[in-house]
Amino acid sequence: MQVSSPDDLFSLYDFDEDTKLKVIQAYNASNDVIVKLNSLCLNAKLGVNEAYQLHTNTYLLKQGKMSIVFQKSNDSVKIVNFNT
Repeated sequence: MQVSSPDDLFSLYDFDEDTKLKVIQAYNASNDVIVKLNSLCLNAKLGVNEAYQLHTNTYLLKQGKMSIVFQKSNDSVKIVNFNT
């Protein structure tokens, strides 16, 4: 699926409410943020690159200047923070 809006991203990955608001604000400032964020979220879901472990089930993943903090359980990934 091609991700071209925050709603597309939210349908693929689990975000907490505050992070959804940050994503929408970043998208309003620059549309290309969605493609980069999708890449980070997919990486978190698949575990392609090693993330920094912050806590028991909380991880930080960076790509360039963008980063996400996510919580990983047995079968799901929840994005809990996003920074550009």
